[in-house]
Amino acid sequence: MQLKRQREHDELHAQWPCRGPEIDRLVGLLREPELGLPLFVHGPSGCGKSSVVRGVLDTLGLPFAAVDCTASCTARLLFETALNKLHRHQPCAANGYVSWSPCDSNAVFVAGIQEALAEQGRVCLLLEHAEELVRQEELLATLLALPNLCQDKRVQLILVAEAPWADFQLTTRFAHLVNVRFNGYTRPQLVEILLRNGRPAAAVDEEWEAAFASFVPIFVQFFWEICRDLHELQHLCRQVFAEWMAPVRDKLVAATDTRTLLRHAGPCLEKALNKVYVRDKGVGGLARAPSAAAAGPPAGDAGDAASCRPVACLLPTQSKYALVAAYLASRFPARMDSTLFSSTKRSAIGRRGKRAAYEPSEESNVFSFERLLTITASVRGEGGDPCSGELLIQIGALVQKKLLQRASRVDDLDAARFRCTAPRELVQAVARDVKFDLGAYSNEKDAA
Repeated sequence: MQLKRQREHDELHAQWPCRGPEIDRLVGLLREPELGLPLFVHGPSGCGKSSVVRGVLDTLGLPFAAVDCTASCTARLLFETALNKLHRHQPCAANGYVSWSPCDSNAVFVAGIQEALAEQGRVCLLLEHAEELVRQEELLATLLALPNLCQDKRVQLILVAEAPWADFQLTTRFAHLVNVRFNGYTRPQLVEILLRNGRPAAAVDEEWEAAFASFVPIFVQFFWEICRDLHELQHLCRQVFAEWMAPVRDKLVAATDTRTLLRHAGPCLEKALNKVYVRDKGVGGLARAPSAAAAGPPAGDAGDAASCRPVACLLPTQSKYALVAAYLASRFPARMDSTLFSSTKRSAIGRRGKRAAYEPSEESNVFSFERLLTITASVRGEGGDPCSGELLIQIGALVQKKLLQRASRVDDLDAARFRCTAPRELVQAVARDVKFDLGAYSNEKDAA
């Protein structure tokens, strides 16, 4: 038994480097057969929360159902998705695309959990993007009370979120949750992980391996202030390294000449900064410089907007609403806010005949922090206080990712002002993702 546990320990630490303390804490908690307390796993985006939890559950052999709360937006959909996974049921043509059991009430869901307990001995319910549950307090209360409702402490609930949301204690009804905090990766840790897991397939010989080892620290230093999401950095690292080595493939520069390679890759790195969290249809997605000697930027970016067609934007939901609101605030003057964004006027925005009156500005103008909060609340379609702790965190993240630019002094807290610097294609993709009709406001034809 001791040898098996040591082997499991070594495998987990090898699979997720720099996550040793978090792994050990999760293993210690989940090995308790009747813990009976929900786990709240939180940390910045891209720090390995969900993947580490899944790996620990798999290694310990615990049956679990992973449910994305963003996709399962209603109680019934969440219940049915969880039961389908726990009972290994796949809706398909053979069974008429029906769920394992239609969950019309909490009692049906609890009965399904009890049946899974009888079959498997213990079950875990892993809820990703748990911050979405803040809008459904009754559902959250039901999930937190599952051990009591099932009268069995072998039911383990695991909530995964970026941070505790506003009124966290109130919405959880002061339930006792065990916190597991994932800190963001440090710069040396990102370098270590990218060197280990981010190596492109093209790096096949010792010369390329040495070039990649020299490239990664420069890459991490360049993107450190913009993005610390490991998934996004791995994606960008593979793309940028292919352009980094282009002069080597053309036999124009030696792989050891890091300074010349950096000068050549400068335009590519700048383009990559503008494509953080954007996925392009084209292979690679980054334009190659015309030659190794061409150290300056390309002649123009007119064709870049046409070739950059975002098909997926990997931002938290709150960030998406805030980004759309920032784009609108930067394109319209403040005097039009009551016309465009008040609850009594929004219904008229969709009328095609009215669009001519709402011509957006071609330039990105400065707007106040208060306008951003108010328009964000309008975009989300929610009343009440537009300011929340989670929203403030996401606005700060947009500034860090350089999708928003601060136009006032950092110490000027009473009159913070911003400018939206996100590309229009990115904003359109984000608006489509949250099902917001951006064209009805901006009089722009949305890219398909």
